[in-house]
Amino acid sequence: MVSPSWERPHPGRREFWGFDFFAEDASLGGFVGLTFVPERHRCWYWAALVGDRRPYLLVRDLEIALPRRPASREIRSQALWADMNCETPFEHWSIGLEAFGVSMDDPDEALGTERGERVALGLDVEWESEGEVVGTSGCYAQPGVVHGEILVGGGGVETIAFEGHGWRRHSWREQDATGGDWMTPP
Repeated sequence: MVSPSWERPHPGRREFWGFDFFAEDASLGGFVGLTFVPERHRCWYWAALVGDRRPYLLVRDLEIALPRRPASREIRSQALWADMNCETPFEHWSIGLEAFGVSMDDPDEALGTERGERVALGLDVEWESEGEVVGTSGCYAQPGVVHGEILVGGGGVETIAFEGHGWRRHSWREQDATGGDWMTPP
């Protein structure tokens, strides 16, 4: 049985939140991921946007201080502000992002040097439940509908009204002493 406590941060443990989104016609999609790494006093953040006739836009920062408040998922670094808020457990989340990323014509560049044009990416989206929770305490996922605005800034600012679907994932547990895969179910 699911518990609202699953939706809260679990201080002292490695923890991951992930949100994927995609348009009904698959013309636009992206993801947001946040991982707390308490043993390093850091968190990792990724966001990306991909679509028809548009370059791959990647935001990645692996050296962000953990949130100041233990119950928060709001993070800040020099070129990034992001927050994930659970408005209603298992029903509604808000995701915000203001950051600079790298726009790459070749998505394979994201696995290499990540060279490209510096471009702003903003998200103001809502995720709402569209199905049951899949998984157990410590590792679960849930489908949803996603809507809101995506802002992309290069030479000017492009505002994209987004309506689509997605999945969200949340996992936490103590890191395996051997450094094993902590994101898989125990």
